[in-house]
Amino acid sequence: RRSRPLDYSAMWAALEKKLAAEVPEIFREREAAQRELDKLLRLRRDHRAGVARPSAALTLLLLDKSAEVTVADPREGEHLARLVITLVGKLDVARVPVTLLAELTSQAWALVGNARRHRRDLTGADWAFQQAQSKLDLATDLAVNATFCRLLSELRREQGRTEEALALGERARVLFTQVHKLADSTSGPDIPPGAGSQET
Repeated sequence: RRSRPLDYSAMWAALEKKLAAEVPEIFREREAAQRELDKLLRLRRDHRAGVARPSAALTLLLLDKSAEVTVADPREGEHLARLVITLVGKLDVARVPVTLLAELTSQAWALVGNARRHRRDLTGADWAFQQAQSKLDLATDLAVNATFCRLLSELRREQGRTEEALALGERARVLFTQVHKLADSTSGPDIPPGAGSQET
């Protein structure tokens, strides 16, 4: 059964707003990061980590691309999410707050878990979500928490854990409602390409 569309736009807008506030050069870096992403996607997967130039902008674009491709190519989606985890570990902690690093890492692990779910590796997906949860404890962003709950609810549904799935889905709905209300009350930055509604 095909999943309902998952709207990532609020999450990306919130993450970019936080990045712009705490890492002001994010927008100056975006064009360079887009060129870097295009270059990486032309390379074999096993060559990407060694040549990627870490930046907060690139991690955000990689998260977006991972979410975009996972339904059609879950192996690629997982690889891109894991690349984010590698690159976050190389970011300058003097420039990027610990909470933001945790949010990026948590989101990446959640996307790894979602990709594993699409590959029918429910055990591997469960383990990835545990890694995401361990970082989520440091996260403060509502959109990151909402997306985690939504993706985990899909896994719990496929595991037959219906009550947990429903509770997580409701939690995600409440959080996304709060995110959209906050977004409506403030003017956020442009949303990256591909960050709109996608299937989970």
